[in-house]
Amino acid sequence: MSAETQNVLPVTILNAFTDDLAGGNPAACVLLPPALFASIPSATLQAIAQNLNQPMTAFIAPLSASASAQTFSVRFFTPMLEFPVCGHATLASAGALFADSARVPAGVQELRFETSRGDALVATRAPEGRVEIALARASLTELEGAEADELRDVLADVLGNTPGVYMGKADAPYGNYVLVEVDTLHLGELELNLPALLDTKFAINILTARSAEPGVAFESRMFHGTTHTLEDAVCGSAHALLAPYWAAKDALGPAFLAKQVSARGGYLHVGLED
Repeated sequence: MSAETQNVLPVTILNAFTDDLAGGNPAACVLLPPALFASIPSATLQAIAQNLNQPMTAFIAPLSASASAQTFSVRFFTPMLEFPVCGHATLASAGALFADSARVPAGVQELRFETSRGDALVATRAPEGRVEIALARASLTELEGAEADELRDVLADVLGNTPGVYMGKADAPYGNYVLVEVDTLHLGELELNLPALLDTKFAINILTARSAEPGVAFESRMFHGTTHTLEDAVCGSAHALLAPYWAAKDALGPAFLAKQVSARGGYLHVGLED
Protein backbone atom coordinates (compact mmCIF):
# COMPACT_ATOMS: atom_id res chain seq x y z
CA MET A 1 0.00 0.00 0.00
CA SER A 2 1.48 3.34 -0.98
CA ALA A 3 2.08 6.20 1.42
CA GLU A 4 -0.37 8.25 -0.64
CA THR A 5 -3.13 5.66 -0.13
CA GLN A 6 -2.41 5.45 3.58
CA ASN A 7 -2.41 9.21 4.15
CA VAL A 8 -5.15 10.44 1.82
CA LEU A 9 -8.64 9.25 2.74
CA PRO A 10 -11.98 10.49 1.37
CA VAL A 11 -13.99 12.34 4.04
CA THR A 12 -17.59 13.55 3.70
CA ILE A 13 -19.42 15.61 6.33
CA LEU A 14 -23.23 15.59 6.24
CA ASN A 15 -25.98 16.89 8.50
CA ALA A 16 -28.60 14.28 9.39
CA PHE A 17 -32.26 15.15 10.07
CA THR A 18 -32.24 18.45 8.18
CA ASP A 19 -31.78 20.18 4.83
CA ASP A 20 -30.25 23.22 6.60
CA LEU A 21 -26.47 23.56 6.27
CA ALA A 22 -26.31 24.80 9.87
CA GLY A 23 -28.95 22.44 11.30
CA GLY A 24 -29.37 18.81 12.22
CA ASN A 25 -26.61 16.60 13.56
CA PRO A 26 -23.34 16.50 11.61
CA ALA A 27 -21.21 13.42 11.13
CA ALA A 28 -17.99 12.77 9.27
CA CYS A 29 -17.84 9.66 7.07
CA VAL A 30 -14.37 8.28 6.27
CA LEU A 31 -14.16 5.54 3.64
CA LEU A 32 -11.28 3.10 4.21
CA PRO A 33 -9.97 0.25 2.03
CA PRO A 34 -10.86 -3.10 3.66
CA ALA A 35 -7.22 -3.99 4.41
CA LEU A 36 -6.60 -0.66 6.11
CA PHE A 37 -9.87 -0.91 8.06
CA ALA A 38 -8.74 -4.28 9.42
CA SER A 39 -5.24 -3.15 10.34
CA ILE A 40 -5.41 0.49 11.39
CA PRO A 41 -4.96 0.95 15.17
CA SER A 42 -7.91 2.18 17.20
CA ALA A 43 -5.71 4.98 18.53
CA THR A 44 -5.23 6.25 14.98
CA LEU A 45 -8.98 6.21 14.31
CA GLN A 46 -9.52 8.09 17.56
CA ALA A 47 -6.92 10.69 16.58
CA ILE A 48 -8.55 11.19 13.17
CA ALA A 49 -11.96 11.63 14.82
CA GLN A 50 -10.46 14.14 17.23
CA ASN A 51 -8.91 16.10 14.36
CA LEU A 52 -12.18 16.12 12.40
CA ASN A 53 -13.93 17.28 15.60
CA GLN A 54 -17.45 16.28 14.59
CA PRO A 55 -20.03 14.90 17.05
CA MET A 56 -19.45 11.50 15.42
CA THR A 57 -17.09 10.10 12.81
CA ALA A 58 -17.96 6.85 11.01
CA PHE A 59 -15.13 4.81 9.53
CA ILE A 60 -16.53 2.49 6.87
CA ALA A 61 -15.12 -0.15 4.52
CA PRO A 62 -16.86 -2.23 1.85
CA LEU A 63 -17.46 -5.92 2.62
CA SER A 64 -19.72 -7.30 -0.13
CA ALA A 65 -22.13 -6.19 -2.83
CA SER A 66 -25.04 -7.42 -4.93
CA ALA A 67 -27.27 -5.74 -7.48
CA SER A 68 -29.69 -4.48 -4.80
CA ALA A 69 -27.65 -4.30 -1.57
CA GLN A 70 -24.18 -3.55 -0.26
CA THR A 71 -22.57 -4.37 3.08
CA PHE A 72 -19.97 -2.31 4.94
CA SER A 73 -17.96 -2.63 8.13
CA VAL A 74 -18.29 0.42 10.39
CA ARG A 75 -16.81 1.86 13.58
CA PHE A 76 -18.03 5.03 15.29
CA PHE A 77 -15.90 7.55 17.21
CA THR A 78 -16.66 10.82 18.95
CA PRO A 79 -13.65 13.11 19.48
CA MET A 80 -13.22 11.40 22.87
CA LEU A 81 -14.21 7.73 22.60
CA GLU A 82 -15.56 4.88 20.48
CA PHE A 83 -19.31 4.20 20.40
CA PRO A 84 -20.76 0.77 19.54
CA VAL A 85 -23.60 2.20 17.38
CA CYS A 86 -24.79 5.58 16.17
CA GLY A 87 -28.01 6.28 14.31
CA HIS A 88 -27.28 9.72 12.88
CA ALA A 89 -23.81 8.74 11.63
CA THR A 90 -25.35 5.69 9.95
CA LEU A 91 -27.85 7.95 8.18
CA ALA A 92 -25.08 10.35 7.18
CA SER A 93 -22.88 7.52 5.88
CA ALA A 94 -25.76 6.03 3.91
CA GLY A 95 -26.62 9.45 2.50
CA ALA A 96 -23.03 9.96 1.36
CA LEU A 97 -22.87 6.53 -0.25
CA PHE A 98 -26.27 6.73 -1.95
CA ALA A 99 -25.20 10.08 -3.43
CA ASP A 100 -22.00 8.54 -4.86
CA SER A 101 -23.19 6.62 -7.93
CA ALA A 102 -19.62 5.48 -8.65
CA ARG A 103 -19.59 3.52 -5.39
CA VAL A 104 -23.31 2.71 -5.01
CA PRO A 105 -25.26 2.30 -8.27
CA ALA A 106 -28.81 3.64 -8.44
CA GLY A 107 -30.23 0.11 -8.33
CA VAL A 108 -28.85 -0.50 -4.84
CA GLN A 109 -31.71 0.08 -2.39
CA GLU A 110 -30.21 -1.19 0.87
CA LEU A 111 -26.96 -0.58 2.72
CA ARG A 112 -26.02 -2.81 5.65
CA PHE A 113 -23.51 -1.55 8.23
CA GLU A 114 -21.94 -4.22 10.45
CA THR A 115 -20.48 -2.90 13.71
CA SER A 116 -17.57 -4.20 15.73
CA ARG A 117 -20.08 -5.30 18.40
CA GLY A 118 -21.93 -7.51 15.95
CA ASP A 119 -24.94 -5.23 15.37
CA ALA A 120 -26.23 -4.70 11.85
CA LEU A 121 -27.72 -1.31 10.96
CA VAL A 122 -29.69 -1.30 7.72
CA ALA A 123 -30.31 1.89 5.74
CA THR A 124 -32.69 2.02 2.80
CA ARG A 125 -33.65 4.62 0.21
CA ALA A 126 -36.88 6.40 1.15
CA PRO A 127 -39.19 8.78 -0.75
CA GLU A 128 -38.12 12.36 -1.52
CA GLY A 129 -34.43 11.50 -1.30
CA ARG A 130 -34.55 10.60 2.38
CA VAL A 131 -32.73 7.70 4.03
CA GLU A 132 -34.46 5.38 6.50
CA ILE A 133 -32.99 3.14 9.21
CA ALA A 134 -34.73 0.66 11.49
CA LEU A 135 -34.02 0.60 15.22
CA ALA A 136 -35.33 -1.79 17.86
CA ARG A 137 -38.06 -0.10 19.86
CA ALA A 138 -37.58 0.25 23.62
CA SER A 139 -39.93 -0.64 26.46
CA LEU A 140 -40.12 1.79 29.37
CA THR A 141 -40.57 1.08 33.06
CA GLU A 142 -41.77 3.98 35.19
CA LEU A 143 -39.33 4.86 37.95
CA GLU A 144 -40.57 4.28 41.50
CA GLY A 145 -39.37 4.54 45.06
CA ALA A 146 -35.81 5.59 45.85
CA GLU A 147 -34.82 5.49 42.19
CA ALA A 148 -37.57 7.97 41.32
CA ASP A 149 -36.75 10.20 44.31
CA GLU A 150 -33.08 10.31 43.29
CA LEU A 151 -33.83 11.40 39.73
CA ARG A 152 -36.53 13.82 40.87
CA ASP A 153 -33.96 15.60 43.09
CA VAL A 154 -31.59 15.96 40.14
CA LEU A 155 -34.37 17.21 37.87
CA ALA A 156 -35.26 19.89 40.41
CA ASP A 157 -31.76 21.30 39.88
CA VAL A 158 -31.97 20.89 36.11
CA LEU A 159 -35.51 22.11 35.39
CA GLY A 160 -36.16 24.55 38.20
CA ASN A 161 -39.90 25.13 38.51
CA THR A 162 -40.86 23.22 35.35
CA PRO A 163 -42.63 20.04 36.50
CA GLY A 164 -41.91 16.57 35.22
CA VAL A 165 -44.89 14.41 34.23
CA TYR A 166 -43.28 10.99 33.76
CA MET A 167 -39.91 9.32 34.35
CA GLY A 168 -39.17 5.98 32.70
CA LYS A 169 -36.05 3.88 32.17
CA ALA A 170 -35.57 1.74 29.08
CA ASP A 171 -34.82 -1.94 28.71
CA ALA A 172 -31.94 -3.47 26.74
CA PRO A 173 -30.31 -2.48 24.44
CA TYR A 174 -31.09 1.01 25.77
CA GLY A 175 -30.51 0.18 29.43
CA ASN A 176 -28.61 3.40 30.13
CA TYR A 177 -31.39 5.66 28.72
CA VAL A 178 -34.01 7.51 30.75
CA LEU A 179 -37.00 9.45 29.38
CA VAL A 180 -38.62 12.36 31.23
CA GLU A 181 -41.80 14.03 29.99
CA VAL A 182 -41.90 17.71 30.94
CA ASP A 183 -45.03 19.86 31.31
CA THR A 184 -44.22 22.65 28.83
CA LEU A 185 -44.96 23.71 25.27
CA HIS A 186 -41.61 25.51 25.07
CA LEU A 187 -39.07 22.74 25.60
CA GLY A 188 -36.48 24.33 23.35
CA GLU A 189 -36.63 27.60 25.27
CA LEU A 190 -36.14 26.13 28.74
CA GLU A 191 -33.01 27.34 30.50
CA LEU A 192 -31.50 24.21 32.00
CA ASN A 193 -28.76 23.62 34.51
CA LEU A 194 -27.07 21.08 32.22
CA PRO A 195 -24.10 20.07 34.43
CA ALA A 196 -26.59 18.81 37.02
CA LEU A 197 -27.68 16.12 34.55
CA LEU A 198 -24.30 14.46 35.00
CA ASP A 199 -25.48 13.56 38.50
CA THR A 200 -28.05 11.10 37.16
CA LYS A 201 -27.03 7.45 36.99
CA PHE A 202 -28.12 7.33 33.33
CA ALA A 203 -25.73 7.96 30.45
CA ILE A 204 -28.49 9.21 28.13
CA ASN A 205 -31.08 11.64 29.50
CA ILE A 206 -34.04 12.51 27.26
CA LEU A 207 -36.48 15.35 27.93
CA THR A 208 -39.69 15.45 25.92
CA ALA A 209 -42.95 17.40 25.68
CA ARG A 210 -45.89 17.91 23.38
CA SER A 211 -45.22 20.28 20.51
CA ALA A 212 -47.02 23.53 19.84
CA GLU A 213 -45.89 23.37 16.19
CA PRO A 214 -48.67 22.18 13.86
CA GLY A 215 -48.04 18.75 12.40
CA VAL A 216 -45.33 17.85 14.93
CA ALA A 217 -46.35 15.12 17.37
CA PHE A 218 -43.77 15.81 20.07
CA GLU A 219 -40.47 17.52 20.79
CA SER A 220 -37.36 16.32 22.58
CA ARG A 221 -33.89 17.21 23.80
CA MET A 222 -31.16 14.67 24.61
CA PHE A 223 -28.18 15.02 26.90
CA HIS A 224 -25.08 12.95 27.62
CA GLY A 225 -21.59 13.49 28.97
CA THR A 226 -19.57 12.53 25.89
CA THR A 227 -19.38 16.01 24.31
CA HIS A 228 -18.32 19.34 25.74
CA THR A 229 -21.81 20.77 25.10
CA LEU A 230 -23.63 17.92 26.93
CA GLU A 231 -26.57 18.27 24.49
CA ASP A 232 -26.89 16.12 21.39
CA ALA A 233 -28.03 18.08 18.33
CA VAL A 234 -30.43 15.38 17.05
CA CYS A 235 -30.45 11.76 18.23
CA GLY A 236 -31.94 8.86 16.29
CA SER A 237 -31.73 6.22 19.02
CA ALA A 238 -33.60 8.45 21.50
CA HIS A 239 -36.64 8.00 19.29
CA ALA A 240 -36.59 4.27 19.95
CA LEU A 241 -37.98 5.37 23.35
CA LEU A 242 -39.84 8.48 22.27
CA ALA A 243 -41.85 7.03 19.40
CA PRO A 244 -43.54 4.14 21.25
CA TYR A 245 -44.06 6.32 24.34
CA TRP A 246 -45.94 9.08 22.49
CA ALA A 247 -47.70 6.67 20.13
CA ALA A 248 -49.25 4.94 23.13
CA LYS A 249 -49.91 8.13 25.08
CA ASP A 250 -51.56 10.12 22.27
CA ALA A 251 -52.84 7.26 20.06
CA LEU A 252 -50.66 8.38 17.17
CA GLY A 253 -50.88 6.64 13.83
CA PRO A 254 -48.18 4.39 12.41
CA ALA A 255 -46.15 7.37 11.11
CA PHE A 256 -45.66 10.90 12.44
CA LEU A 257 -43.28 13.85 12.55
CA ALA A 258 -41.06 14.58 15.56
CA LYS A 259 -38.71 17.47 16.26
CA GLN A 260 -35.55 17.72 18.34
CA VAL A 261 -35.31 21.28 19.64
CA SER A 262 -31.61 21.68 20.33
CA ALA A 263 -29.81 24.82 19.16
CA ARG A 264 -29.23 23.22 15.72
CA GLY A 265 -32.55 21.34 15.67
CA GLY A 266 -33.92 18.75 13.30
CA TYR A 267 -37.01 16.87 12.16
CA LEU A 268 -37.51 13.11 12.11
CA HIS A 269 -40.10 11.16 10.11
CA VAL A 270 -40.85 8.32 12.51
CA GLY A 271 -42.77 5.12 11.92
CA LEU A 272 -43.61 2.15 14.11
CA GLU A 273 -43.72 -1.46 12.91
CA ASP A 274 -44.57 -4.63 14.77
